Amino acid sequence: MLMCVVGAFCTAHADSGDIAVGVQLDHGSAANQIGLGAKVQIGFTDELRLEPSFNYYFRQSEWATWDVNLNLHYVFDVADSFSVYPLAGLFVSNWDLDNVGDDTRFGANLGAGAEYAITDVVSLTGELRYMLTGDYRQLATSVGVTFKF
Repeated sequence: MLMCVVGAFCTAHADSGDIAVGVQLDHGSAANQIGLGAKVQIGFTDELRLEPSFNYYFRQSEWATWDVNLNLHYVFDVADSFSVYPLAGLFVSNWDLDNVGDDTRFGANLGAGAEYAITDVVSLTGELRYMLTGDYRQLATSVGVTFKF
């Protein structure tokens, strides 16, 4: 729901060509889980963009996990088709442990990513996010593809 609200609000303020949607393959280090994710990128300037995302990690032994993120990217163009960005943001995650119950956590993301534009519309992405909250830490990595509008 958070992604829909932020996406609708930001879409109204973004110029044409500043919106991208994407899918990604994820890995979470805490329980060694593989997952799938979806994201929306909303550009405000050439350098600054907001990215709400949702990731679902498949059940690994007794764990099932999901997270919702809201990250801010500052994009640096390194070459014609290649850019890198630091990121910072917030997340909410839910950990479902068999026979124990579930635990919802709120925290902060810090990380970096890279993007390679195959065409004006399609880009390959890679990202590292360090998820921090209280006693919980996880390195989340992802590779994916985005499609610009």
